[in-house]
Amino acid sequence: METLYSIRCFGRFAFFLAAVLFAGCGRPDGASGGGRAPEQGEAVDGHIEILVVGDPFAGVLERHQAALSAWLGDPLRLNVRRYARTHDEILSNAGDASSFFHLVSFDVLWLPQLVRDGILSPLSPADLAKMGRSKEEFFPITWEVNREGGQVYGLPIQPHMELLWYRRDLLDEAGFTPPRNLDELLVQARYFHNRETRLSGVGWNALRGQALGQTVAHTYAAMGEPFIDEDGEVRIDTPTGLAVIEFLRELREVSPADIMSMAWDQRVERFRRGQLAFTYGWAARAFMVERDPLSRVAGQVGYLPAPARGNSQRGVTPFGQWSLGIPANLPEAERERALRTLALFSSERVWEVFVADGLVALQRRPPANRAVPPAHSAQAVSEAILEAGAIDPRARPTMAAWSEVAELLGVYFHDALLGRMSPQEALRSAQEGAEVFVLREDSSK
Repeated sequence: METLYSIRCFGRFAFFLAAVLFAGCGRPDGASGGGRAPEQGEAVDGHIEILVVGDPFAGVLERHQAALSAWLGDPLRLNVRRYARTHDEILSNAGDASSFFHLVSFDVLWLPQLVRDGILSPLSPADLAKMGRSKEEFFPITWEVNREGGQVYGLPIQPHMELLWYRRDLLDEAGFTPPRNLDELLVQARYFHNRETRLSGVGWNALRGQALGQTVAHTYAAMGEPFIDEDGEVRIDTPTGLAVIEFLRELREVSPADIMSMAWDQRVERFRRGQLAFTYGWAARAFMVERDPLSRVAGQVGYLPAPARGNSQRGVTPFGQWSLGIPANLPEAERERALRTLALFSSERVWEVFVADGLVALQRRPPANRAVPPAHSAQAVSEAILEAGAIDPRARPTMAAWSEVAELLGVYFHDALLGRMSPQEALRSAQEGAEVFVLREDSSK
């Protein structure tokens, strides 16, 4: 989920500018909120130091850093990093005698490695009681993905899922109901696809490498066969693999001409401009089309669980989550401050801040007295998916080497879609390459 490829800074108004600047658009790592890279063995100073990835939740924390510090009665300092560097810095920090960070954000895909290597400290029942937190305050899956070996190692800060975004106005005008499966998506995308009017059918991650690799993994899940099965076996070179390539070829035909170089926020930006009838997009980024006063589609967007092959949508929506945990080498004298900060970030008060800033807030169950969001909104659709358990965590396998495997998938499938390699050769090469990473992962357990 390498969401830091914000392709361009919009800069048209303060909210939107702040939302993209944290994502590394025109700013080096570590420049956020006074954050900096710690020196080896550096002692923790008076600030509460938090390592966060540059995803939308970090933008909220940055914009409200002063208020959060006041609520805590302690100064916060956010250290915003790119996806890969977040992982690297967690590992580097673990090698120091004392942790520089009070809290670190982690992709739940990394959790087995972080627990195996003793990098995160479990949250004991006493810790949870001290924070006033219990699992009932969270959606079941967002709580469970923080558990390893029967212990809890973090609390969610940004759970989200990749949804299908669609133009409600266009579908209403054409007399369509939202697509219920992949076949209906292709039919409707073909209907709207017209390069003469600069309206394309659908946007998706197709850039060579990790972007396309994520799409490939999600499409295997949509076909009913995740590319790594429940037994941990790689299932790329299969008839389903051929179906994935064929579907993506058809999808390409109803996509922008430059789709094979499109990734991440580019697809959202095209949708915001009114140039796409549909796009796949992570729910946490819906604010980019809903809150920009210059958006041509604000108020006309609907969101759907990711369509599947056939008529079943249950259990296929790809899910991702950033959580916050406490480093195992944080000095005991600082643990109380870490727990207080974690309690604040998982509170209803901060949930309300997220919602006010336009983010899809799923880090806890909503307050009982909140205003009910529209049924077509990303917030309502995401909550319904979580309540129903209609997601597939296997779409993005829990492994430290996920980024490398996604890169591999994105290279071979890109060649297949461009005709540089036969589908059979691409599937065989991807299968062999992924098996190497899975074996390496198994041997390190």
